[in-house]
Amino acid sequence: SLYPDPTDHLSYIGCFDKISGVMAVDKAFETCATQQGLDWDGISACHDDADQSWELQVAAAAATPADHTYVPWVVVNGEQYDLDVETDFLGFICDAYTGDKPAACSGKVAKKTLRCENK
Repeated sequence: SLYPDPTDHLSYIGCFDKISGVMAVDKAFETCATQQGLDWDGISACHDDADQSWELQVAAAAATPADHTYVPWVVVNGEQYDLDVETDFLGFICDAYTGDKPAACSGKVAKKTLRCENK
C-alpha cells in the first residue's frame, strides 16, 4: 500500500478539508498531494484502479466493527464520543487530555454537554 501510516497522510486530509470548498475536488486532491510532498501519480493510479480500489474498500469494511455505523467514529482513552448525544467535542478532548492543557482549552469549562431535543 502507498501510505499505510496515518502520519504520512494526515496533513493531506487536513489540507483537503481546508481547500475542497474553494476548488474542484479533483484539483484539490492533486494540489494537496503536491503541497504535502506525496506521490500524486501513485495516489491517482491507486484511485483509478477499480480492482485495487475495491480491495481497499473490502479490507476497510472487514476491519470496521459492526457497531461503527457513522464517521467520524471518535474514541479517546477507550471512551466513544457519541455524535448523537454529545455536542461539546472540545470539552470531551480537554477532559480527556492529561498533560498541560493546550491554549484551546484555556478558559473553557471542559465538560460533556448533552443535547436536549423536544420530541
